[in-house]
Amino acid sequence: MSNPLATIFHGDVTLEQGSDVVNFGWGDLNVHRKVIVNGGENSTGVNSVGSVLISGGVKIDKNAHIHENLYVLYGTSNLTVTNISTANGATTIQGPNKVDISVGAASNFITTGGNLLIESTNNTLQLYGGENNSSSVDIKATHQDGGIRLLSGTVNGGISLISGEGGIYGTTSQGNISLTANNANGSFIVNSNTGNQLLTIGLTGIQDSQLKIESSGINVNNSALVINTTNSNGNIVISNYNGLGEGSSSITQLAGAGGYTLLTNTSGPISLTSQAATSNYIVKSNNSNQHLTMSLQGATDSSLIIESEGNNITKQAIQIRTVNENGNISISNNTNGSTAKVDIFTGKGGFIVNTATTGSTLITTYGASSTYTNSTLNDSEDLNITVTGNTNSKVNIASSGTGTETIKLSTSHPSGGISLAAQGKVQIESASEVRLATNTLGIPVHIGTSNSMTTIYGDLNVKGITTTINSTVVTVDDNITVVNNAPVAGSDGGLAIKRYQPANNTGNGDVVQDTPEATGFAQGGSATYIRLANTSNPTPDYYNGWWVKIKSGTGANQVRRIKNYVGGMDGFYANIYDTADNDSLSIDSRPIPREGLDFSTYPDTTSEYDLFPCGYVMMIWDESEDEFAFVCNNESPGSGNTNYPHYADVRLNDLTANNLQVSTINGSQADITANVTLDNNSTSPVSIPEFPTTYGIFLVYIKPLTETPRAHAIFMIGKADTGYSGTIVRLISAKGNNGDQLDMQWPQDNSDPLLSKPQLFYRPYPNGISGSTTYKVKIVTL
Repeated sequence: MSNPLATIFHGDVTLEQGSDVVNFGWGDLNVHRKVIVNGGENSTGVNSVGSVLISGGVKIDKNAHIHENLYVLYGTSNLTVTNISTANGATTIQGPNKVDISVGAASNFITTGGNLLIESTNNTLQLYGGENNSSSVDIKATHQDGGIRLLSGTVNGGISLISGEGGIYGTTSQGNISLTANNANGSFIVNSNTGNQLLTIGLTGIQDSQLKIESSGINVNNSALVINTTNSNGNIVISNYNGLGEGSSSITQLAGAGGYTLLTNTSGPISLTSQAATSNYIVKSNNSNQHLTMSLQGATDSSLIIESEGNNITKQAIQIRTVNENGNISISNNTNGSTAKVDIFTGKGGFIVNTATTGSTLITTYGASSTYTNSTLNDSEDLNITVTGNTNSKVNIASSGTGTETIKLSTSHPSGGISLAAQGKVQIESASEVRLATNTLGIPVHIGTSNSMTTIYGDLNVKGITTTINSTVVTVDDNITVVNNAPVAGSDGGLAIKRYQPANNTGNGDVVQDTPEATGFAQGGSATYIRLANTSNPTPDYYNGWWVKIKSGTGANQVRRIKNYVGGMDGFYANIYDTADNDSLSIDSRPIPREGLDFSTYPDTTSEYDLFPCGYVMMIWDESEDEFAFVCNNESPGSGNTNYPHYADVRLNDLTANNLQVSTINGSQADITANVTLDNNSTSPVSIPEFPTTYGIFLVYIKPLTETPRAHAIFMIGKADTGYSGTIVRLISAKGNNGDQLDMQWPQDNSDPLLSKPQLFYRPYPNGISGSTTYKVKIVTL
């Protein structure tokens, strides 16, 4: 029981509004100091339950301490300054309705011990910052070791970071950044709509650090790591300091056993460039068939080009080499039916192929011609094929060809020659024959030099037209020398001497000192011809090879050789060997002394000339006469145009002969022997064709050639002039066994020269003898 100091109410106390609120009030309860309610009933939210039930509003001017829960069931709790202490317990706000906290100043919600959980259990948790600032929403850990964790739902949950134009920035202070997608795809995408909207994954700070992009993918069809542009015009650049890295900076790409593949779209090139540094592309093989292939595929007009601008003259600008002693190098068109070629073009340094010791060089062409050409621009730019080293080795040039020229050495320039030189002997062998010659007319073939000794072993068979020996003494050890070894039937053979006669303007030479065969006055001329007198021989080529000398008049003392001659109604033209004929020949082929020379002064009608045929004198066997003859000839015996204008003089000491045929003896005509055949049953006279002239005085001996029983006789005959008949005196007549005797007559000259010569006949003919008798006639005259 309490001890009240004033009024005590036992039971309920009700204060109602007075009947006169002015006089009696409203029924208010005014407590000066405290109101103490010791009720034990707790409030449950029902209107009639609780120790203090207040139906109207409540105003508290001082602090209110509530030692248990405070429930505001309906309406709004408006708190001006609220200090909630959790010293005696946690503060909980819960219910089915929302909680709005809205203030007009900076606010804090801080827990100094334990975690702070802000959670929307079944809906969205929204944190908004409305300030125009890059950190309008600021979430940070204030402890130096504190971290920040964002965790979404573990099944379909995700985290989205969406920003405006200010972008998203993530920065750590000496801390790592890790983004991990577990069992799912990951992407970091910049959706750009203008230029220079870049996605940069960078590592800054000049430290020994790395930017790593790694993948643990194992799918053989999907690449484990892909760097890709999704636009057809997009480029990819991987660089050190934009390609300007220095020192030891480099880019290293390491691939696994699956290899390294670079593939571009159609028309996309691949360029690998090293700036001022050595570069390597190496395959480190540890087994067979691990090749390094640089290939250009596709049958197009394209090339695989390996080029260099290196200019070091002691180091190769391009090197293709093997570093293993057994390594080979092959450059080929890798198809048997290929029509392509391998073309190697070098600069002025040339083309050099060297092998190691005992290494050979082999070049083979199959089924085609081959050419090795050295195109020169200056002298001494030689093509050398050499074997060096003092060993018993050779330069072998071999051919299995079946033609007559399976190995051919030739020159194409008119002055180009071929030289074979050796310190030892030079030997040419053949299982068939060896030829040293040219098919070009007039080109000489030289064997030996002016200082050498030339020896020919075995037989020497010279089948040319002309053989010239230009020496002081010729010694033939053989006892018998054979010439003209029956080349064709009827060929003459012998020894010819070319007389000294140059073309000149002083009248010199041996040939033109002879008695001329013909003379006359020229009818005109030029530098290359002379027109002869109209009385000249009309036979074409008759004067070929003759020498013409202008004896007097215009061009006197000019001596020239006639090359060809044309005679006819239009004139008689002798073309000479001119200067061009001489100069067109090689030096070794030009006649010595000179024969080709233009007329320096053209002949005219005052030019009196002499003609000389005997440029050559010869001792021959005359096949047509079956006799040796000393003759002269106007053409070289080797030209094939031999003719004998006349016989040559011979001087000797003693002469022994079985039968001599001479024209004159000591200035007088020699005896002449002839054969005449008479019909044994006729007295008709028969002319003696061999009779030397148609006039003169002669002693004629006549006897049968074989028929000795026939008549014999000696006649003295004479004739003073061609216009008279001759006188016949029979000095002796031996009658034949059949009564036959011989007689002669010498008729007057007529149009037939043969009928103007003495004639032999029977007077009478042999009685009873048929057939004919041949008589030998010897003619003696002064």
